[in-house]
Parts: sequence; C-alpha cells; structure tokens
Amino acid sequence: MKIFYRYFLLLVIAALFVVKPAKAQCTFTASVPYYQNFTGLSSTNPLPTCWARSSTVTCVTNSFATNAGFYTSPTATSYFYTNGIVLNAGVVYSVSLFYSTSSNSLNWSDFSLHLATSQTSVGLTQLASASAPVISINYSQLSGTFTVASTGIYYVAIRGISSAACCSNYLLFDDFSITIPCNLNPVNTAIAPSTTFVCLGDTIALNATGATTFSWSTGLTVPSYTTVPNGNTNYFVTGTNTLTGCATTASLSLVVNPRPVMSVFSSTNAICEGNTLTLNGYGNAQYIWSTGSNNNNISVSPSITTIYYLTGFNNFACTSTASMQVVVYPKPIVTAVSSKSVSCSGEQITLSATGAKSYSWSSTVVSAVGATIPVIPTANTVFTITATDSMGCNNSTLLYLSINPCLGIDANQDLGVPRIYPNPANAQISLKGVTANVNVEVFDALGKLVLSEKSLNYQNSLLIQQLSRGIYVLKISEADKTYTLRFVKE
Repeated sequence: MKIFYRYFLLLVIAALFVVKPAKAQCTFTASVPYYQNFTGLSSTNPLPTCWARSSTVTCVTNSFATNAGFYTSPTATSYFYTNGIVLNAGVVYSVSLFYSTSSNSLNWSDFSLHLATSQTSVGLTQLASASAPVISINYSQLSGTFTVASTGIYYVAIRGISSAACCSNYLLFDDFSITIPCNLNPVNTAIAPSTTFVCLGDTIALNATGATTFSWSTGLTVPSYTTVPNGNTNYFVTGTNTLTGCATTASLSLVVNPRPVMSVFSSTNAICEGNTLTLNGYGNAQYIWSTGSNNNNISVSPSITTIYYLTGFNNFACTSTASMQVVVYPKPIVTAVSSKSVSCSGEQITLSATGAKSYSWSSTVVSAVGATIPVIPTANTVFTITATDSMGCNNSTLLYLSINPCLGIDANQDLGVPRIYPNPANAQISLKGVTANVNVEVFDALGKLVLSEKSLNYQNSLLIQQLSRGIYVLKISEADKTYTLRFVKE
C-alpha cells in the first residue's frame, strides 16, 4: 500500500489546475492480468498510455505521489477511462483498486467502477461502488467481479462525483488491477482410465479432461496416452485452461492385481503317432485347458504336432496362460514283400521289409529279426512284421504267403484224369489225361477270366507267357465232365 502524500499534494495544487486537452482514444490494448499503479509518469498530471479522462481539472494525476484522483472543485461527475483491455467471454474477472479521501468530509457522493465499450460514459455497466458518502482517510479497497457476454476490447470507467466544493478536496486511487481469480474460474481436471480393473501386464488408456492443455507427471503433454503399469501406480496430470491461465492437478491411483503363475510339465514333449501323453498343470488358480478340461492334468493323443494351452484364473479374476507343444512323430510306413509271389511247399524264399530302422518277424512257425530273412514255408503262412524307426516309433504290417503244393507230373504219366505239366510253368502248359478235344478257361485269383481256348487236346500246348506271375485256376470242359485244376505261373 502506498503512503498517502496529502501534505505534498497541497503544495502542488496549483500545478494540478493546469488545463490540458483530453487525450483522444488510441489503439494500444492490454490483456489480463492488467495492473496500473501510475509509476513512471514523467510529469505532473500525465496519463498512462492510452488512458483518457473527462476533465483535466477534476481528473488529476501526480508523478511524485504516483497515484490518480478526483478534485472536488468544481463539483462534477468525472471519469477516468483505462486503455482498451481484451476480455474473453466465459471468464470471471476481478477488478480492484485502492482509494482514499483527504478528510472525513461528506462531499464525495460516489466512487464507482464501470465496464464500458468505449472511453465514454455511454452504456456503462457498474462493476463496483463505494458506499456513499465516500469517506476513507486510509486506503480502502474497492473491488468486484464480472463477466462479458462476448470476447472483445473493453474499457473500465472510474467515476467520482463531488457534491460540494470544499472540505475533502481529493478522492485519490491507486493500484488498479484486473485479474482472473482461479477460485472463481475452476479447472475441473480429471483422469478417466479405460478401466479401473487392472491385471499385471494390462495396457490401459488414461484420458485427461476438464482443461485445454495437460502435463502428466510422466512428462507427456497430450490429453491421452496408454501405459502398462508394472505395479500399483499413482498418476498425476495438471490441466490448464489457456483462456484463464488457471490450472489444477488431478490424480489417479491404480491398483494392479497379480496374475497367477502357470506352467505345464510332462515326461516328454514328443510322442509317436497313436501314443498318449499326460500333461500336468501347475499354478494357484482355477484351470481350463484348450481341450476344454478343467482338471489339473490331462491325457492327450494328438495325431499331429499340437500346442496345448492352460489358462488359470485367480481370486482377482486375472488370468495367465502357459503352453506346451507336443511333437508327434508319424508311424513308419512298413512294406514287406516275398522274393516270389507264388511259392511251392518246401521251397526257400526271402522275405524283405522296408520303411523303418529295425524289424521283427513272427508267425506260428518262425520268429526272426532283420530287414531280410530266409524262410522255407510248407503251408500258407501269415507273418507279422513289427518295425521301429529312428525316433523309436513302431508300426506293424502283415505279409500273407500262399504256398502251393506244386504237384508236378511228367509227360508220360496217365492217371485217368486231366493233369497239367509242367507245374509251375513259365511259357506254356500241356494237358495230360484228356482223350478228345476240350474247352479250356483260365481264371486269375480274383475269378476273372484271363484266357480261353477251344478244341484243345493232349497234343496241344496252352501258351501262358502273357500271364502275370501267380496262381491260376484252369477249368476243363470235356463232354459232360468238368475239371478244375490249379497251376503256378512263374
């Protein structure tokens, strides 16, 4: 508060009465906060930049006392007008100054502040007024709050009215200001998270509202951002209203719930096709497997390599997942063949297997190991071949051996019934035991007619080189008799 220079003012009254023309309005404008304490005035009775007054007689300033005021004589309604000030709609402003009278006399009937759209007294809107009569030996504050309907350039008119030309000669004022009190312009900064239920590792979005610019405790200056909290975390953001310059800080405390620790174990992670593996789940949670099971352990028998997932739910409803890939090795494809497609009883043949690493042969009469084995079957025999590949996977196949008695006869043998010689044969066969021409039909093992000859007798041969190796049925039709014989084509 400035000291009131009454005695000095009495010495310079004559200078204050100097009449000067009123200043014309100029284009200088100011913004809020706005302060004017009349310092820096270079002479008696000057005005701050672009201020105006209604009279140079009743409206005075003092460069030594650095204040302004009204003189009581002649009695009048006098005005000071500030320079233009940019005011924004939607903002609550506070206007204030300090005033004092030179005595306790009652000759000042009004001291008030008004909002104007020009440096004239037309269309004034009162902002604040001191109680009449205006008396204040010591400086008193006159203040008020106001808003404007639309953004623009406004002026404040400071009015003083003297009702008598004596006694309290001066009504002085100082420290004029227009400010934006933040308590009247609250900034409702808030943080809105995308969710308040957070499990460890979750990504959440934080959205700040209620202001025009934001500054987070993380250093970010954006309204929204995403984060992955690794534990209970406090978030802070300061929101600023760029129109008022007011700011508030909001905070958000997030509780991050733990996830269950899940794992899957088994005796191995690789099996052979068709085998079964037990998967064991661990973790302090409720289980659900990708198979749909809720048990701790499951048995699986995949046909191809498969990944199994175990999801656990804890008391916080947080989840985590463990997995295991079960590698499936295919069974070996085993093929077994005989060195001869048709064999005679007592004849040695070789059996061979392929498609794996090791082989085991078994039948009712033989057990052996190896990729090839020699056998001398005397009757039809079924061999079971069990093969193991390099991964330890097994597979089995069967080999059927059809053994022919191969009862051969010589060309001169005559037993009274038809016979075939040679048997087995390669290129041709002849008939023995027929006395007239006969009809002959040859059928393969599937019963399909593959050869037919008419009027064949013992002197003729039946050509069979076109037939594949195998066992065939020969049907002989003679008069009213029919014979069925078998032969082997080598």
